[in-house]
Amino acid sequence: MTTGRTVLLPGGRLPVAGEADAVVAGAGPAGVAAALRLAGAGRRVLLLDEGYAPGSELTDAGRPWLTVPPEDSAAAGLLGPLLDGRPAGQRLALRPAALKLRLEDALLAAGVRLLYGTRVLEPCPEGLLVADAAGRRAVRCAAVLDATPRFVDEAEPAVWSVEFDGAAADARTASGHRSAEGLALHDGYRGPGHLYALAAVRGGRRAALRRVARLLREHPAFAGAVLGAVGTRPLAAGYGAGADAQPGSGPVGGPAGWRLPPPPPALCADGPLLDVAEAVEAGRRAAGRLLTAAALPAGTPGAAPPAVGDRPLPCEDFEVLVVGGGTSGASAALAAAAQGARTVLVESGPGPGGTGTYGGVHSYWFGRREGRAAAVQDATRRTHRALGLRRGGAGSWNIEAKSLALHEELAEHGVELRYGARAFAVLAETGGDRPGVRGAFVTGPDGRAYALAADVVVDATGEADLAAWAGPRSPTAPSSPTAGCGPRSPSSTPRPPPATTSAGSPT
Repeated sequence: MTTGRTVLLPGGRLPVAGEADAVVAGAGPAGVAAALRLAGAGRRVLLLDEGYAPGSELTDAGRPWLTVPPEDSAAAGLLGPLLDGRPAGQRLALRPAALKLRLEDALLAAGVRLLYGTRVLEPCPEGLLVADAAGRRAVRCAAVLDATPRFVDEAEPAVWSVEFDGAAADARTASGHRSAEGLALHDGYRGPGHLYALAAVRGGRRAALRRVARLLREHPAFAGAVLGAVGTRPLAAGYGAGADAQPGSGPVGGPAGWRLPPPPPALCADGPLLDVAEAVEAGRRAAGRLLTAAALPAGTPGAAPPAVGDRPLPCEDFEVLVVGGGTSGASAALAAAAQGARTVLVESGPGPGGTGTYGGVHSYWFGRREGRAAAVQDATRRTHRALGLRRGGAGSWNIEAKSLALHEELAEHGVELRYGARAFAVLAETGGDRPGVRGAFVTGPDGRAYALAADVVVDATGEADLAAWAGPRSPTAPSSPTAGCGPRSPSSTPRPPPATTSAGSPT
């Protein structure tokens, strides 16, 4: 990899993903509560989230338990029948899918529009620029509340959740075993034997998985247990009683920006965690700030798409860029690196494998196991054994084990891994000796936007995103006049030239 130059992300008129009086970024309990209060005050509200499940500090983090809030609290009203009439103060584990649906139903009933898989790029004079599966788009709005969680680098200490099922009924009470030292065990929602193990580690979710796997290998109560999911984000501590939104700054003529300081990450496995009632009140207070400090005038529906200027971005150079870390993308990156190519893999999920891991598919029709397919199967079996898993034979696997196996292969061969990163436009050259796609513009989990350039670019997104953004005719091509920016819609008309670098743009 080489760095030290910049390229231009071309401006132009961008398609509009949505219009609202107020945008709330971040669909954790606080963001959901803020969106509901704004909608209840008659405002048009758009709720954005990088994931696909509201209540993310509980759902995405693999922490479905909470303390039942007081009956007259806003949190109790929001959770409603999920609390099952339990008294305030009692611990209760919820089904994550049921929590997701309950929050979605409340938001949709209030008229809140949801945009999942969407990351804020930057404010613009008419609202926000966002990146999603359609590329780079604009959101028109008068005010923005940033309620996104704090980014936690893998090198930082954090607490991660790992799920188990099928453990002995007394597994949680048998936590004095040496393999459970430093862990906190919590009952799940499926009854006895369903547990969540919390581990405070550096190194992210894969380090937590390796640490907690000692239970499978050594703890008698986990002899028959099955490994479930690992949280895709670390657990959060509490907001604090006085948490409130703070005004921010944005472009002249842009939306009124407010930031709800996120809760810090939990640092101790048995320490205090985010209190849902506290988070809901923080979100409601933040919404109140917007309502009293900003007039929140409505946008202008149907106005011309907003125009943005060119933006210089730092660029990193590789020999091979692969966008999409599913089975094919991971295999392409591994093959390139094995030949000695400097390779970078961009994957929007928490790890490699795509449909065969985080898509929830844990078995294929047996078919033929030769070549690369046989190598993946062998690597996955070795990882099963290393973790202490007793299930997962030919044609089936534990999705966390398979993703870990692919990750370790890629890392061993020197592939630069960019998880939680989303490509949103192509870097292309229209002149010179070699016109064509030369890379992609990417936004990372920390919100930083940059470019990745390469001699060879592999589109392994599964939906030909880069190919469609580059401009050829495609039934799924974005309809925007700017490459990498439009929603997918049937189109047979030629598209204008893609985002380009000019001869003088690298500096």
